[in-house]
Amino acid sequence: MCRRSRSNPFVMAALVTGAVLLAVMVAGCGSSSAASTGAKTLTVSAASSLKAAFIEIGKAFDAANGSTTTFNFDGSGVLQKQIEGGAPVDVFASAALKQVTALKDEGLVDAGSIQMFAGNGMVLVVPAGSELGITGFQDLTKDSVKRIAYGDPKIAANGVPAEQILTALGIMEKVRSKVVYAQNVAQATQYVSSGEVDAAILFASEAKAAGDKVKVVATADRSWYTKVAYPICLVSSGTAKDLGQAFVDYVMSPQGQAVLATYGFVPAPAAS
Repeated sequence: MCRRSRSNPFVMAALVTGAVLLAVMVAGCGSSSAASTGAKTLTVSAASSLKAAFIEIGKAFDAANGSTTTFNFDGSGVLQKQIEGGAPVDVFASAALKQVTALKDEGLVDAGSIQMFAGNGMVLVVPAGSELGITGFQDLTKDSVKRIAYGDPKIAANGVPAEQILTALGIMEKVRSKVVYAQNVAQATQYVSSGEVDAAILFASEAKAAGDKVKVVATADRSWYTKVAYPICLVSSGTAKDLGQAFVDYVMSPQGQAVLATYGFVPAPAAS
């Protein structure tokens, strides 16, 4: 006589639980793998004067690569300090070679990735409604001109050529007490567009981006200041090397250069 075997309920429960746990582990591993291989995020620290152009470039780049690019804009010296402090950055674009060279010497950026991608000019601007009659740099010495803005040379690349211009024209000491330092060129633009200062020395691209909020009254001669050249490079600690290089390549491409030109940038000056 055959006896029907009984299933042990505890054994069955254990088997079911084990199967569920195995399924969760497999699913979890699969999800982790998909996240690690499918995640395409990039962090770019860039000089504040690049903001409008890089936001447009970033949109086109992300659309072409299915990526998500996050930007951090500030004075080049400020960004340098952030990278030195361990900030998570994949790509660094500066408004001067000084900051990139310092990071290269510290081993914090990939030396072989450094490329010059744009240049800029320097202009004198006043608030759109200014009635002070400022038509040139020499007018900054007039008693009627009380406040002049540009970037702090210690942290903002814009400030170095600004002071070179004033020195070349022999008026640096005459206007020094009027100078209002800004953290970056964007802040200097804000000061002049809001009428907080009587004039500002800006990058030509920044003045163009400000539109009708400011009026360009003079353009500095290129012999008055050291050429303005923008380098871009990969940060050594970056975790998205391939995507970072793709972004650098896009900035250097005809499409990227066309966007930069739209915002008032010029081709990178030849190395001297």
